[in-house]
Amino acid sequence: MKTSLDTLPLITLVMLAAVVVALLTGAVAALLSRLDGASVPRALLRAGAAFGSCLLVVASLFGVIISTVK
Repeated sequence: MKTSLDTLPLITLVMLAAVVVALLTGAVAALLSRLDGASVPRALLRAGAAFGSCLLVVASLFGVIISTVK
């Protein structure tokens, strides 16, 4: 796959946005879990699961969008 210099910043920006959204989702999941009375390790496990699943969904969605724009 040959990428031009025009699409490389777009792909970088999209992947950065995906990581930021996943980090915010993980942080909110940990906070809500902690407010629900879960222990710190349990809250971190829930945050990790939320981070991973959100990153997978957002990256897949952005991948589909980028492939249709090409």
